[in-house]
Formats: sequence, structure tokens, C-alpha cells
Amino acid sequence: MGYVISLILGYIFGCFQTSYFLGKLVKGIDIRKHGVNNAGASNTVMVLGFKYGLLVAILDILKATFAVLIIKRFFPQTTNLWYLTGLGAFLGHCFPFFMQFRGGKGTASLVGAALAIDIRVGLITMLSGMAVAIITDYIFLGTLTVLTMFAISSLFYDYGSFALLIAAIMAIISIVKHSNNIVRLIKGEETQVSNHLKFLKRFKK
Repeated sequence: MGYVISLILGYIFGCFQTSYFLGKLVKGIDIRKHGVNNAGASNTVMVLGFKYGLLVAILDILKATFAVLIIKRFFPQTTNLWYLTGLGAFLGHCFPFFMQFRGGKGTASLVGAALAIDIRVGLITMLSGMAVAIITDYIFLGTLTVLTMFAISSLFYDYGSFALLIAAIMAIISIVKHSNNIVRLIKGEETQVSNHLKFLKRFKK
């Protein structure tokens, strides 16, 4: 029963689509029909601007963090349930039931879950992803780093095979959701971080 509760609770929290609601509130648009056509922080930056994208990223992180912290409160020793709640939040963000299962790509929710599971895992996952995105100038490469470091740090801090399974499921779904990014990256058409962050553009010059 704990596994079912954890997955459902995470999913419900994950379904709160910050970028979708913000798009409706600020511009009266469905953000999935603009930019790169998904409900997430990076697309919010493209469509609504950096400050709104940052707000979306923070709230998408927090919704997963809160979900995992609730489960940790009731199941303080059962780490498998923490990871399952994180998976639920990730799935809710990617496949919200009230939006015909067309949501975002889940990176911020993964980071939020990681931070709640273990602050060390979360910081390694988040900071390494940010560093790679800034250094390479591609958000997608930062995302790949997030997926990789979540699995590696979970293994390093001995969270077991179930944690690796959850990390693998998230990675597979994320890579599929990012298939268009992969194609654009190969063609040299992928959007660069510096295109939307002025201080990075100045730094590149």
C-alpha cells in the first residue's frame, strides 16, 4: 500500500503545471503551442522571459520536493518509497492527466525529488547539470548530466538497486521526451543557453 500511496501522491503533486497556468495567467496562451511546444521552465524562458522561467523552475522543483518530504515524514526509513514518490512527481509533470498527458520533460521535478531524498544527491545532480549547461551552452547537455549524476550519486551514497531502477526509468523517459532536442543538436540547430541569458552572451564575447 505504501508503494501505491507514494506513486499516486507524487503524481498528483507533479501534475501541477506551473508553466501552463502561468502562460494562461500572463499571456492567455497554452504554452505548449509556443516555443518548443512543451510545458516546462526552459520553454517558459523562450516564450515568457527569464524571470518567469526561473519562477517555473523553482516551483517545479518545489512540488517534487514537497511530495517526497511528505512521504519521508511518514516513512522515514523506507528509501524505496522516497524514490518512487520522486518518480510519481516526474511522471505527473511529464504526463498530466488533465492536459491529455502532454506536459513538460521533468528535469526540474527530478532535481526537486533528488534534493528531498538526500541533499547531497540533489546538490550534485543540480549543480553538475547547471555547470555543464553553462559551459557547453546547451540545456540539453545539462539535462543529460542531471540524469547521469542522479544515478551515480544515488549509487555512491548506497541507495541500492531500486534507486538505480528509478533513475534508469526517468532517464529513458527523459531521453525520449528530448528526442527533438537530440535531432536539433545533431543538426546544429539546438537553442543555446546564451540566447536567452544576456550575461552569458556577454561572457561568450
